[in-house]
Amino acid sequence: MNNHQIRFGIRRQLILAFSLIAILVFSTVALILYLNASRSLGLITENEIEQQISTVQEYIKTLSDEGDLLAGKYAKNPFFIQHLKIGDRESLAYDVEPIFKELSENNGVSVFEFGDQDGFVFFRGHNPEKYGEDKSGKAPIAKALDGGAASGLEFGSSGLAVRAFWPIESESQVIGTMQVGIDGDFVGEMARLTGSNILLFEGEELSKTNADEASLPESLLEHAGEAYVSFVNGESNYRYQTKDNDVFELVPLFDPTGEQLIGMVGIYKWFDIITDFERASGISLLIVSVLSILVTLVFASLISSYFSKPIKDMAEAFTIWLMVISPISFKKKVSTKSVRMK
Repeated sequence: MNNHQIRFGIRRQLILAFSLIAILVFSTVALILYLNASRSLGLITENEIEQQISTVQEYIKTLSDEGDLLAGKYAKNPFFIQHLKIGDRESLAYDVEPIFKELSENNGVSVFEFGDQDGFVFFRGHNPEKYGEDKSGKAPIAKALDGGAASGLEFGSSGLAVRAFWPIESESQVIGTMQVGIDGDFVGEMARLTGSNILLFEGEELSKTNADEASLPESLLEHAGEAYVSFVNGESNYRYQTKDNDVFELVPLFDPTGEQLIGMVGIYKWFDIITDFERASGISLLIVSVLSILVTLVFASLISSYFSKPIKDMAEAFTIWLMVISPISFKKKVSTKSVRMK
């Protein structure tokens, strides 16, 4: 093997060694950066989802509290109490009319209903001609007749509405019930507050959404059934993430008593940023890998030239040393052997 072959072999091995080390370092650093960025992005999206859930729950609580405040206020109205106590429907209608009109215009109140001590409808401010219906079997009415208040959401003929129930008392005795109902575009408002698509379910069935139903993935509705079962079993939320990184989060809806599950609110949030990040990261990693290989090869070639020359010189010196020393050693061995034979 001549000197050129030795030098070329050393240089090739050095290029390979430097290249492997550099590529390993570049790949490790790139992977660490990607994982850290992905983890940070995951925390951001997780916090955003939790914030949206909190926003929806706070909005529902605000609606319930508003209904509760109104029902409690008018359940204590002395004129209403007196009219109900003596069964004077005509006088009650006279006093209720201006109040209900104001509440309807300013607060979105659509139900203003009085019940007697047996649970029958005594008077409806929103429909004075209709009364006498037995509602004693409704849990919120039964609770009010027992002296308790209840407020929350219910599904009615017009969809989801706020309902609040209070007992009407006279001389510490329950003589009837007060019900206030507030209607509104709750789905639209929740969508505005969260910046997401809102899906309202009555039981397991989709009742209303601000999204184009045809554009919703079928998997969302399929998972709604699973979510409902999980809420029946006591879970407080349910999350499903699509293959496109869209997140579907559901929370349960309970009746005004807080005991009966009546439906769910679904938050459908699309996270394009995750898909864009993964796509951009893949392209960036490919570019960085190619550039790192090219830079490494050039760098390794230069470095190998710097190191291979001293190594080649040492190899040549060692070869010369062997050529000089070996004959001398051979002659000494021959001379020693000759002397011993004599």
